[in-house]
Amino acid sequence: MSYNYNSHNEFPQNVRGITAPGELDINATHFSNAILLQIRLNGEMNCTLDVTRTGLRPVEQDVMHRPIAGIEGGELKAEDDDEEDEEIFIRDNLSDYNVHIRLGDPNDPKLPVIATQIAELYQHVIIPTLQRGHGIPDDPSSLDIMITLSSKIWSRGDSTDEDFSKLVFVLKCIKEMYQQC
Repeated sequence: MSYNYNSHNEFPQNVRGITAPGELDINATHFSNAILLQIRLNGEMNCTLDVTRTGLRPVEQDVMHRPIAGIEGGELKAEDDDEEDEEIFIRDNLSDYNVHIRLGDPNDPKLPVIATQIAELYQHVIIPTLQRGHGIPDDPSSLDIMITLSSKIWSRGDSTDEDFSKLVFVLKCIKEMYQQC
């Protein structure tokens, strides 16, 4: 059995950074072992990514109670100057995911970042709020996410501020899609 979620949005021109109108269609289908997410810009998709939770941190570890900003062991504390040689380990939470680009430009450095941000949204916001039985298994850490999207959303310009605004808008649209149902 599968569960479907759909959303249709217009890219605001101040977010998009171009003058042409942009329609953002999002479709999510939940199966017992995977979530298929399609993100279309004006009906186009040209890239497929497979995101699994087999990164550097073992899946068994509790990822719901991570420290803020990835700092292991709590907050950074002011140290005496004589202890400058001690290193502080800072955890990269995005390394918990393994991203495989199935279709699209494997040299695009933005795609893995986009995919891991979407996976983080699912892992920490969407999956905990959905009821079991809506395509969410008893062990949600075993879910794979297959993302098919239009990389043209992020290929229009070199501004990282624009790219960040676009990513935040897409994440907001995904979150709102689930709140509507």
